[in-house]
Amino acid sequence: MVVGTDGSPPHRVLVIDDDPRIRSLLEDVLGVLGYDVTVAASGTEGLALVEGGGFDLVLTDLRMPGISGWEVVERVRRTDPRARLLVVSGTVADSDVERACRERIEILPKPVTVEALRQAVSRMLSGEHASDGPQA
Repeated sequence: MVVGTDGSPPHRVLVIDDDPRIRSLLEDVLGVLGYDVTVAASGTEGLALVEGGGFDLVLTDLRMPGISGWEVVERVRRTDPRARLLVVSGTVADSDVERACRERIEILPKPVTVEALRQAVSRMLSGEHASDGPQA
């Protein structure tokens, strides 16, 4: 486990994505960046993990079979109000951007670059959320 520069444990990040390639890529990149990463293959699986608590950031896809990313967002907020949320999606409608701005959730369009992901995760964990729409 990577320890923060101040000796604190790393932030815990939950990645929820139904695409195994994207899920694995996000897990690998976030792990290299020093985060303690847990992955889930569906909204249902992710929400079960959230109920166990302890995640600083929940990163979710929007368009998934079964429970959508927006439903994940709503239920995470009820279960763990302190958890920060970040959406990574291949399809981002104007209504998604508007909702994300209202709810102070950043949306990253797929494909996402390592640098964009690093910056967005850092912003969300530090509370410096950019609410001006999708970041590239």
